[in-house]
Amino acid sequence: MRASNVVKLARLQGEFDSEYRQAINPDGTRNREALLRLSELAARMVTVYEEEAALACRAANQAYDLATGK
Repeated sequence: MRASNVVKLARLQGEFDSEYRQAINPDGTRNREALLRLSELAARMVTVYEEEAALACRAANQAYDLATGK
């Protein structure tokens, strides 16, 4: 995984954890704004993982091609 994405994910995870603690109000009701922010942060994290997965797939395909002479 690229170092820049590790840093991004760590930052996003920190933000996610902070928002998660605010998702339920003290009276037991849901904090709509915090839940929406959690959704946004999770989507951004998934995007980073998808980018890394695509890079890993390309590397795997290149390795296969080198190994098989294609």
